[in-house]
Amino acid sequence: GRTQSLVRESAARLDRTNQELEREYRKTERIVRSAYSSLVSSTAMLAALREGILAQEIRLATRLKGFESGVETSVSVLDAYQSYYAARRDFMNARYEYLKNRLMLKQAVGSLARNDVADLDLMLEQK
Repeated sequence: GRTQSLVRESAARLDRTNQELEREYRKTERIVRSAYSSLVSSTAMLAALREGILAQEIRLATRLKGFESGVETSVSVLDAYQSYYAARRDFMNARYEYLKNRLMLKQAVGSLARNDVADLDLMLEQK
């Protein structure tokens, strides 16, 4: 009887351990999928905001030329400057999110290393 009891107990522990392993596997998979999705989303956002900055630069240049020729008012030029810097701010915020999401994905898949921090430092120095 004692041997049977020990066998059943060991089988129950094995079953519980297998369930915990499966739960952790699913949790890890969910985290990785979420991190990847966030990275893809922030990459697309960066591309769109980069185009927005270019459009605001063109708008600003047009307003400045119009102001020099007397067609535009100083208010419209200031509005163009405000829009340009708002676009730059939004881009930098999205860039920060992208870099953060990149690190989170590397952490989720277990490939985050010390040199990733050095790479991040280089990317933050770039404008």
